[in-house]
This record gives sequence, structure tokens and C-alpha cells, in this order.
Amino acid sequence: MEFDRKTKQTKQIMGESKTFGGHLGVSQMADGKILYSKMNGKDINIFSLDEDGSKETQLTSNKGINIFPVATSDGKYIVFSSNRNGSIGIWRMDSDGSNPVELSAFDGGKDTYPQIINQGKNVIFTRQGNEGGKASLMMVPIEGGEVKPIFSGSNLTELLSQVSNDEKSLVFLSYKFDKDLAKMDVFLKFADIDGAKVTMNNRQMDFDFSQLFRWSPDGKSIDFLSKTDKNVWRRPLSGGQDSALTDFNSSSVMNFTWSNDGKRMFIVKGVVNSDLVLIKDSSGA
Repeated sequence: MEFDRKTKQTKQIMGESKTFGGHLGVSQMADGKILYSKMNGKDINIFSLDEDGSKETQLTSNKGINIFPVATSDGKYIVFSSNRNGSIGIWRMDSDGSNPVELSAFDGGKDTYPQIINQGKNVIFTRQGNEGGKASLMMVPIEGGEVKPIFSGSNLTELLSQVSNDEKSLVFLSYKFDKDLAKMDVFLKFADIDGAKVTMNNRQMDFDFSQLFRWSPDGKSIDFLSKTDKNVWRRPLSGGQDSALTDFNSSSVMNFTWSNDGKRMFIVKGVVNSDLVLIKDSSGA
């Protein structure tokens, strides 16, 4: 659907289904096509379709899971997580689904949630062991090579990173256990990006929403899924009141991402059934 925040008008892009389309990844390619994962028989594969809902194309056909697809800004590659070789690792394929290449493998756990930086030259992702514990943000060249931790020597848990549209900022979820107070402190941490160099800064934001969050198109706020009403809200980095971006009452938002031009939002909503929704942001912010 297309949803205008002022008129509340909606337009549905993809019909209702029980394939969980977009729940495990939705993004947009440079040519405007929408990338998403959905159940395909007993497997989860990656598909693309035009913004009007036409020309659905299956891009992966391997058994197992293929999730969290993101494309380079030049449209050359799609990066995703897959367990086609056993453990869940980071893979790269051409934009038409051909020539898949494994970029990372972690037998003791999983590599997920890829993000692309440095004009399509490097991939950031979350690495976490099968037994849980500390997760770390890692980086690998998109053409293949050594996998390295982004913040070497960090004692923080780092996961679910998101890169801003201008590729200059990174936000990620972190937490630490306060032994004195016997409680877990959960927060968002921020870092500056300069090419392939990522440097943590002093900015921090309280984390009291769901684990689904994105940069706003202008990089001045964090857009997030509320735990209470399951709608998308916005929190300015400069402080101030949170504001609601959606006001769905009949179903919950399950996933969302902004369009490349920052004027529309693609939303997956539903509980069991999944609709792919297009939101038009009339504010253009």
C-alpha cells in the first residue's frame, strides 16, 4: 500500500499471503526494485519486484534460508545472509541473482544483518555465537578477503547495525550488565564512518523500543518500531518528543525501510499474513 501521512490514503503493493514476505528483510535497489525475503516452500528465498507490485523475480533458489538482502548503491551486488553452506554466513551475488560468493563463514555461530559502506566496497555485519553471549560487529571487503572486528578490543555487545543514507554514520544496539545494580543496561551507540574506517563516538541513546530501528532519511533522527502500538515512530537525535509516523490500528508493523529518495517508506505489516506497504512521507524528511 501507499500511505500518505496527511491524507491517510493507502495503496497495497503485494497481496496478502502466509509466506512472511519482507519479515526477514526488505530494502530497495538502485533501479527502484524492492528486495525482500519470503518463504518458498520449506525454504526462505530472496525476491525482487517493481514498486507497482509487478514483475516478481526469484533471485535465490537454494535450500535453507536466504535473508536480509541489501544492494550496493550502484546496483551491482546484493549482499545477504544464507546457510547454504551449513552455518549462516554473509554472501554476495550479482543483482540478477547470479554468481553467488561466500564472504564470511562462522562455524560457531551466525553472521547476519549486513550493511554496505564505503561506496559499495565493504560490508558490515553482526557476528554472534550459537551459545549467545557477546556479539560483535565485523567487516569484510565486498570482493572478498579478511573478516575483521570493527571495534577491536571493545567490551560492548554490538549488534543490529544501521548505516545512514550518506554512509557517514552508524548506529547499533548494545548492552552491558551492571553488577552493582543487578540489571541490564540497553542502549544505542553511534559511530562515525569515513570510507572503511569506523570510529565510535560519545553519542548514546536510551533503548526502550523494539529491535527494529532505522536512520531517518536526513540522518537527524532514529525511526523505530514501538513496543506498545506496533507503529513506526521517530526520535530526534537532538532530543525532544517522539512523533508517530504511522497510525495503523488494524494490524501491526512487522518491518519497514525507507526508499532510496527518502520520500516513501516500505512497510511489512500483519500478524500471520504479510502485506508489503508503500508509505509516502509527505514531509520529505
